[in-house]
Amino acid sequence: MTQVAKNSIFLPHFRITLGSGTPIVLLHGWGGSIESWQILEKNLIDSGYTVIVVDFAGFGQTPEPPSDWGINEYAQSIRMLLDHLEYKEYNLIGHSFGGRVCILLANYKSVNKILLCNSAGLKPKRSLKYHFKVWKYKLNKKLGKDTTNAGSHDYRALSDNMKQVFVKVVNQHLDAQLSRITTPTLIVWGDKDTETPLYMAKKLNKNIVGSGLIVLKDAGHYSYIQYSQRFFLIVESFFSK
Repeated sequence: MTQVAKNSIFLPHFRITLGSGTPIVLLHGWGGSIESWQILEKNLIDSGYTVIVVDFAGFGQTPEPPSDWGINEYAQSIRMLLDHLEYKEYNLIGHSFGGRVCILLANYKSVNKILLCNSAGLKPKRSLKYHFKVWKYKLNKKLGKDTTNAGSHDYRALSDNMKQVFVKVVNQHLDAQLSRITTPTLIVWGDKDTETPLYMAKKLNKNIVGSGLIVLKDAGHYSYIQYSQRFFLIVESFFSK
């Protein structure tokens, strides 16, 4: 995958289908792409909405970013896209990593409403087992032992460049941003999510003034796919008001 020169911010690859009303921008999770939204995108298009689906840098058809990118650069890239398209306002839906970007864009001048679906971005509660794994990894690295198999499967599948980006992104917590959000916000979550557990949804709801929370029973991290029709109805109701 093509890598872009250091410190450059660029427009991501996107797909737009023209309809009516305020455009709805779909921002996928880490490791996803435009195709992650195909069910919701089709439902929205069939209902006549203008829909914009984005490939974040390093995924789908968008080149890898420089290794010094973090969540701020990803958000800036999406801001550039919104300005480029020149609509007066946008509604944003972010799943997981896409939720991180939504949190940073929440009060941007052209953002009308945001929907956070199983969003990442908050500082997680860590178990003793997790801290032991980190300690063991650092010790093995210090001793010169092989650590190529350390980390999750998703992490190991990344290029060396994207591994650096990933580490920077996951270590930037956005908890302090929540109380500053004034944009109408809806939070939709699966109660069986193990990647971004339900306590994160409750914290978002508590700290974003006026936000709403809908919990989908027996749904996991990809609640918007597991309950695709119900999720579409939620989206339509929230953004049509």
